[in-house]
Amino acid sequence: MAASLRCAVQAHSEADAWAFFPADQPLLTAETIADFLRQFLASGAAVGCMHNGERRCSPAVFRRPYGPGLLTLRGDTGGRQFLKRPQTWVYYPKRKGELFDIDYQDDLIFLNKTLDK
Repeated sequence: MAASLRCAVQAHSEADAWAFFPADQPLLTAETIADFLRQFLASGAAVGCMHNGERRCSPAVFRRPYGPGLLTLRGDTGGRQFLKRPQTWVYYPKRKGELFDIDYQDDLIFLNKTLDK
């Protein structure tokens, strides 16, 4: 995970911000993504993320001041440590179920059963 973040920051070191969207959230809609990014940009915050009803989570956006910190990450670690800070701007999607992520085969089975209903 950390390698992916570092790779993005290094490849686009001139960027004003980096947004990370995990590929394991298949229910996340373009409308929610656009609303999240629009509101984050308007907030002026240096870091922002979504909230799934239980905790702060991905997707997340980090502005330039977070670049050096993202480059120090190692192993199976994302930017969660930065998202816990009080100054983090947090977005609460209208449909929290959009943030359901598939980490295990059981998650996929659950999602398929839910969608079949």
